[in-house]
Amino acid sequence: MANRAEILDGIVDVVLSEMCLPVAGGERRAAIGKRARSAR
Repeated sequence: MANRAEILDGIVDVVLSEMCLPVAGGERRAAIGKRARSAR
């Protein structure tokens, strides 16, 4: 990794890859709660 921006991009990629994504057509409120819990 050459610089700080690349390191931060890598960290963001890892964090986002571990978060649950909402299912299309599912219950919106439940999906938001599930994503919030997975981000925590």
